[in-house]
Amino acid sequence: MNPVALALHRVPRPLLLLTALALVAGLGAAGYYAPDWSLSIFYLIPIALVAGPLGFRAGLGVSAASAAALTLVESRGTLAHSAPLLPWWNGAAHFAFFAVTSGLLASLQRELDTEERLSRIDPTTGAPNRRAFLEAVAAEIARANRYGKSFAVGVIDLDNFKAINDAYGHEAGDEALRVLVQLLKRNLRNVDLVARLGGDEFGLLLPETGQEGAGIVVGKLQDDYTAAMQKSGRALTFSGGVMVFREPPESVTAALGAADELMYRIKRGRKGGILTATTPIELPAA
Repeated sequence: MNPVALALHRVPRPLLLLTALALVAGLGAAGYYAPDWSLSIFYLIPIALVAGPLGFRAGLGVSAASAAALTLVESRGTLAHSAPLLPWWNGAAHFAFFAVTSGLLASLQRELDTEERLSRIDPTTGAPNRRAFLEAVAAEIARANRYGKSFAVGVIDLDNFKAINDAYGHEAGDEALRVLVQLLKRNLRNVDLVARLGGDEFGLLLPETGQEGAGIVVGKLQDDYTAAMQKSGRALTFSGGVMVFREPPESVTAALGAADELMYRIKRGRKGGILTATTPIELPAA
């Protein structure tokens, strides 16, 4: 989302609507003192201000207000003296034009929002992708800096995943990924986040979570996933590392790197395990 659209989405809806109506009133006042000057094009500004962020209904309301203001202004001009009904005809035409413009802007914003949302979703599993995960971790670091809350970042990597693809095909591998995401979502809280970082690697973000809690959650998940894979006839496990940050890390890269290091310590030793740690301490021995 571009900076202007993002800023508009952050403005409270009532304030945005009142601002647009105030602009309409200002344009109407300007036209009142200069009725023979056409200001109709400038009414697109308040319409555009609300049609995207607030939707078509809000844009339609501002369109009606704009058309009404233009009609009142034109009823005082020279057109009213030559053809009394002409300003009202023009007002209807203005409203139709503004309404169509409002609909187009609202539709365009919906399409942009959809593209923005899809650009953060992994198409195979339906989980957020790496981009969305990094943004969420950055936001959590900022929150930790502000409020002093701890949080955990985890990295999960499936063991011997290539063997599943080679033996049963890529669709079986994709299904194994989807099962993991479903179990993650079932075991995690609404405030937690699971994302596919790439391949068979997944990231976890657990706000306000300590080492014990993170270990319990990921341990239960591992048991459930192993059981689900055994039930499907495919012996597949995962290795994971979870780092709990009692103090905010320097960057997203540092946070992800710390969890990654824990996960690879498991991978280099016995696969199918979970390693958790808490900062600021030295990492446990492999």
